[in-house]
Amino acid sequence: MPGVSLSALSDAQIALVMNWVLGNLNQTKLPRDFTPYTADEVHRYRGMRLIELTKTRNQLLDQLVAMKVRHLSE
Repeated sequence: MPGVSLSALSDAQIALVMNWVLGNLNQTKLPRDFTPYTADEVHRYRGMRLIELTKTRNQLLDQLVAMKVRHLSE
């Protein structure tokens, strides 16, 4: 979600939102062994700096296509 890492939400709040979105809007695509995100994970990932943003974004999009994840509007 764009801008979430810089939002005023706490790590725990971001984890709650991410888990809600995944569980309610993409439940059929979640693997059976999915483990909800924790505040500690969010904290760790939130601290990562994306130096090559375009390259990272394209890699993530390629992964989503490979996983056959569709846009929510489809």
